[in-house]
Amino acid sequence: MATTSISTSTGAADKLLPTTAIDFAMLTSAQLSALAPAQISSISTDQLADITPDAIAGLSATQIQALTSSQIRAMSVAQIGQLTDTQIKAFATNQFNLLDDDQLQALSTLQINAVSPANIKTLSSAQILALNTDQISALERPWIDSLSPTQVAALSADQVKVLSETQLSYMTPVQIAAIETADLDELADKIGALSANQVSALTTAQVSTLFLLETLPFTDIQISAISTQAINSLSASQFELLSADQITNLSAPQAKALTFSQLNALDAYKLQALEARDLAAVSTAAIAGLESTQFSNLTTEQIAALTPGQVKALSADQLGQLSEEQLQSLSTAGIASLSSSQIVALGDTGISALTSSQIAAVSESGIKSLTSPQLQALSSTQVKALTAKQISALTTVQLNNLSEDQIKSIDGSDIAALSVNTIKALTPDQIELFTSNQLAALTPNQLRGLTVTQLGALTSDQFPGIGVKKMAGMSTAQLRALSAEAIGSLSATQIKDLPNAVLINLTPAQIANWNASQLQALTSTQVRALTTSQLNSLSSAQVQGIDAEDISAISLLSLKNFNAAQLAKLSSNQISALTLNQFKGLTNAQIGALTPEQVKGLTTQQIANLSTAQASALTDSNISALSTAQIQALSNNAIASMNTGLLQSSLKTDQIQALTTAQVSKLSTTLLNQLSSDQIQSLETSDLAAITTANLQGISAQRIGYLSSTQINALSSSQLRALTAQQLDALSTDHIRNLTTTAIAALSTTQMDVLFAKSPESLTGEQLNAISTSALRNLTAAQIPILTTDTIQGLSTSAISTLTSAQLSNFTTAQLASLSTGQIAALQTNALALIDPTKINALTNDQLQTLTSKQLSAFSADQLNALTWDKLQAITPDAFQDLTSTQASAIETSQLWTLTTAQVQSLSTDFLRALTIDQLKGLDEAQIAALSSSQVKTLSNAQLNSLSSARLKALDTTDIAAISTDTLGSINTTALSSLSGSQIAALTSSQAKALTADQIKNLGSTLSSLSTSAVSVLAGSQLSTLTAADIATMSTQIRALNSAAVASLTATQIVGLSDTQMAVLTSSQSSAMSFAQINSLDNTQLQALSTQGVAGLSLDVIGRLTAGQISVLTTLQAPALSTAQLQAMTPTQFANIAGPNFSKMTSSQFTGLTAAQINALSDVQIGAFGTKQIAGLRNTQIAGVSADRIAALLPNVLAGMSDSQLKALTQDQLTNLTAQQKAALSAAQKEAITLNGRREQIA
Repeated sequence: MATTSISTSTGAADKLLPTTAIDFAMLTSAQLSALAPAQISSISTDQLADITPDAIAGLSATQIQALTSSQIRAMSVAQIGQLTDTQIKAFATNQFNLLDDDQLQALSTLQINAVSPANIKTLSSAQILALNTDQISALERPWIDSLSPTQVAALSADQVKVLSETQLSYMTPVQIAAIETADLDELADKIGALSANQVSALTTAQVSTLFLLETLPFTDIQISAISTQAINSLSASQFELLSADQITNLSAPQAKALTFSQLNALDAYKLQALEARDLAAVSTAAIAGLESTQFSNLTTEQIAALTPGQVKALSADQLGQLSEEQLQSLSTAGIASLSSSQIVALGDTGISALTSSQIAAVSESGIKSLTSPQLQALSSTQVKALTAKQISALTTVQLNNLSEDQIKSIDGSDIAALSVNTIKALTPDQIELFTSNQLAALTPNQLRGLTVTQLGALTSDQFPGIGVKKMAGMSTAQLRALSAEAIGSLSATQIKDLPNAVLINLTPAQIANWNASQLQALTSTQVRALTTSQLNSLSSAQVQGIDAEDISAISLLSLKNFNAAQLAKLSSNQISALTLNQFKGLTNAQIGALTPEQVKGLTTQQIANLSTAQASALTDSNISALSTAQIQALSNNAIASMNTGLLQSSLKTDQIQALTTAQVSKLSTTLLNQLSSDQIQSLETSDLAAITTANLQGISAQRIGYLSSTQINALSSSQLRALTAQQLDALSTDHIRNLTTTAIAALSTTQMDVLFAKSPESLTGEQLNAISTSALRNLTAAQIPILTTDTIQGLSTSAISTLTSAQLSNFTTAQLASLSTGQIAALQTNALALIDPTKINALTNDQLQTLTSKQLSAFSADQLNALTWDKLQAITPDAFQDLTSTQASAIETSQLWTLTTAQVQSLSTDFLRALTIDQLKGLDEAQIAALSSSQVKTLSNAQLNSLSSARLKALDTTDIAAISTDTLGSINTTALSSLSGSQIAALTSSQAKALTADQIKNLGSTLSSLSTSAVSVLAGSQLSTLTAADIATMSTQIRALNSAAVASLTATQIVGLSDTQMAVLTSSQSSAMSFAQINSLDNTQLQALSTQGVAGLSLDVIGRLTAGQISVLTTLQAPALSTAQLQAMTPTQFANIAGPNFSKMTSSQFTGLTAAQINALSDVQIGAFGTKQIAGLRNTQIAGVSADRIAALLPNVLAGMSDSQLKALTQDQLTNLTAQQKAALSAAQKEAITLNGRREQIA
């Protein structure tokens, strides 16, 4: 059948044509891509061969998948080479695996990497082998990831050789393990790039092969990743190839896999490179298989790491090769694992090399296996290190072989491990070698097992080690077998711990070896246990050794049997330790035999229990030896039993001081009158208070004079009142001066008279304060000046307040000056008023400062005027507030002038009102300025008018504001005109309202200082005298004028308004202005009116404005006119509004215009209309405007009319529209007009 060429116009093949009708050689890629899949699959192999390689590139993925097996096999390498990545990816697995070697090799590196993972996995080993090296070297990760172990194994040596390190890094451990062993040598230079996981996957055969290479390809890190099986499979010669660093990097599991042949193959350097922890992992068989010389090459760190199991596996030869350092590095656990034979194999040299901790680790069986040479080789330190179990494991033969030093080195706790029989078997010589610590370690059972002979061998150095508690377990025979030296070697602590049962069994001979310190260690219980024979055998020196606390344990009978020598040897502490029963049992002879030192040791309880017989037995020296506490402890009967003469000669002042109140109260008047001055003065005040008033009165005046001031002041009130006149007269001036206020207060008036007669100048103010009020007021006028200033100063405020006027009037100037500020404040006002004016200046400034207002108000005029200026100014301002009007009228002007501003401020309003004009004139500017507003408010008209301009100006603004309206209205114009601007500004609205027209007229330039509130209340009558110039000075204050005031302004005054003032006028102000006022304004003033001012003009004024006035209205003022104001204008007036103003006017303004007003406007004015203004016109207004006025509108303004406004245009208005106006109208606007049947007017 003839083939048909496909139209090239469309570039598409007819999907309905049979493939036999298509000329495939002529097909383009686009035409081929147009064929249906069924057509593709029906192409014959011959037809397929005719298709050009370029056309083949047009096959779609669907068409590719439609290719049959025969078609794929028939594809030429050229066609294969033109396939795109997308087409390659479109091949199904059952299609791609049909490619033969040539077809596969025809694939480019880009195409080969486009193969899908699924298709890669279907490739046979032969297909994999068919890939060329360029393709292999170009394979990317998806390819590598998809290769199965079988496919990897199919790679040839050449293919493996071209694999890059990157490609190798993509391989999984399983893929690495699949590489043929024969091909590995091709990767020698790339093995180093393998990861640890990849290296760990290498098979035994692979590793063995790599170890056969000329150079070992592994890195040090990779070596540690090789599997244990592979490591174990290495021959000794292969293992030897590892470097020291690589051996160091071996892991513990790898080390565990090592064989002894591998280890024996290493030189010493490499063997020592094996880490200690790795050596610990080596099997016991491998350790045991190490040659002796090789084992000796191990470092001390490696030896120390050996496990007990490894140590246990060591042979005798291996142990024999170890050096001293190596032996010492064995762990204690390793030592503990050594068998008896291994211990023996160490020899005496090896044993002696072991450390203490290693020795202590040797097993008990190992200890028992020690030979005599080995035992003798042990150092003292090693022996000391032996544990109790090891010591107990020693045989008798081994113990007998121990040297003297070794026996002494056995630890005490280990001695306790020996059996009783073993201890008994020791010779006395061996026992003698025991140290005190070892003896101390003996158990009670071991101690009881010692023979008398063994105990007798103990030296004084050894015996203290046994301990007294263990002695309790010893028999009497054992105790008495101890030598006196041994018993004498007991320490004080040990003696203290001796049980009584042991103590009473000691012989006097044994106790005789104890010194005083040892006896002192005995407790009270032990002393009590001593037998009479033991106590009687004590020497005087030993008696002194008995502790003071233990003396009380001696029986009363034993104590009474003490001879004089023994008793004399007792220390004061021992004497004081005697119980009351023991002390009471002492004979008078024993008491008399006591030394002063022993007496000093007696306790107060013992002293208090002295019988009268014992007390009388005390010697002169014993009484002098008594302490103050002991004196106080003497009973009254004991004191009474003592010889009076002995007391007077023996008692010292401190002992007298020590007498208690009760003791002193028992002293007779006879004894008291025999005491010396020192003894009298040594009596304590509390003791003196115990003397009865009868006994006190019986004391001579001379001895009363011996008393100190302190003693006198200690006397009770009843005792003081009991003193006779003769006794009081015996007091010295110092006595009187030092009498306390309590003592003074206790004295009667008669007694006080004695003191006044004796020495009145000696009395102090404090003492006088203690005198009763009546007594103080009884001081005569003659006595008052006698009082010293110190006495005066000492008077309390209450005492001062009781002084009468007569007494105070007799004060000297010195006495007045000596008064404190508190005393001054306490003085009665009526008393102050009687102070002579000539003495008033004697008061100091400080005193004057304390004067109260009541006190100052009591001053007479003469007193006030007598004060000098500095005295007057010293008085506080508060004191001036109560000065009376009477004082005001009498005070001199010169005195007023000296007052401070603060004092002036304190003056009452009554005082100020009472001042005369001349007095007020005496105040200066500063004083006037100091006046408060309330003070100024009280000043009369006359007072204010009398002030000079300078003084008026001194008033502050608050003062000005305080002046009453009546007073202000009466101030003369001259005075008022002198006020400053700030003062004028302070005037209130009420004050401003009270000002007269003349006052306002005379304010001059200060008129502008009036506040807006003040201006707002001004009436027209007040402004009537102001000139235009005056009005001008008010500036913007004009805005504050009320409407009535504005309406009252004359035309002359209005002319004076400045443009600025015109601009601030409010609408209410302008609405109050008459036409006459407005008409007086010039054009500039009129134009200055604000929009509010314009809007406020009344309709009457608007209707009377001249054409000239209307014509000058500005573009701001015209829009401000209200509709009513515009309507009030006549057409003639309206026609005088300037043209530009119309463009600024609002639509609401236009709404109120009349047709007559609009018709009166010129073309220029009409031409100023804008769309905004026209929009405000109503239809009726538009209809009333003349046709020529409508014609004067600008075309755009006309066009701005609404349809409603256009419809309102009359026939005449439409007829007169200009061409430009008609042209400006829109079609819609014209249509709106023609609806009324007026088309011809706008044609």
